[in-house]
Amino acid sequence: MFIAAAVASGLAGDEVKEQLTLGGAGGGVFDVDTHGAVVVTATRLTVAGPPAAVVVDALAGRSPIDQALPDVAPGSRTALARMADFFNTPVEQG
Repeated sequence: MFIAAAVASGLAGDEVKEQLTLGGAGGGVFDVDTHGAVVVTATRLTVAGPPAAVVVDALAGRSPIDQALPDVAPGSRTALARMADFFNTPVEQG
């Protein structure tokens, strides 16, 4: 989560302020805020929500982020998806 928020803020200047509730292994409540410093607060709880593993796969570009985070505001979802774009962009040869 932190890396996705840092990429959104650092590369594109996107601002994200969302609370993500993720289920399954590694799940919990994640408060993501990129206004000013990038801050991610994780509260480990057993909660219902999209599986954390599915969201991590989407943030890394291995699956569609729209399906992984359907209830997140479109602007925040796009901002967090920048990590997937970054990870999946070929390095330019110099």
